[in-house]
Amino acid sequence: MNKTKLQEDCKIALKKSNKTEVSTLRLLLAAIQSQEIEKRGEELTEKDLITLLQKEAKKRKEAIELYEKAGKGERAEAEAEELKIIEQYLPKALSEEETVRIVEAAIESVKPEGPQDFGTVMGAAMKAAEGRADSGAIKKAIEARIK
Repeated sequence: MNKTKLQEDCKIALKKSNKTEVSTLRLLLAAIQSQEIEKRGEELTEKDLITLLQKEAKKRKEAIELYEKAGKGERAEAEAEELKIIEQYLPKALSEEETVRIVEAAIESVKPEGPQDFGTVMGAAMKAAEGRADSGAIKKAIEARIK
């Protein structure tokens, strides 16, 4: 996944007159450009792009939750559509089993002495997951194993 792919997909969406996809891709491209400016014109690595997409997806998930609580179903649906578009560009998420294996491997390598080592285990597991697992799922798996 790279910036060029997003630009090409945006052009295709424009030709199809898919307003939601066009606006979502433009927002992503703007976020990428903003990050590149922060990095002084340096292109983002694939890992940077994935991190950015995950942040954007998280924003949409939080917005969906808030709109549903406020009884604004139409806005929640619009955010859900944007989320679907963003998720197309994210790597396939790890299954629960794979997440548990990564957490167990992190616990094995860190050898925590108790809950005070939670952050160290979390860091090792997130690094091993390489952005393919939700931090909430990893946190839950660690909490179930470290007491």
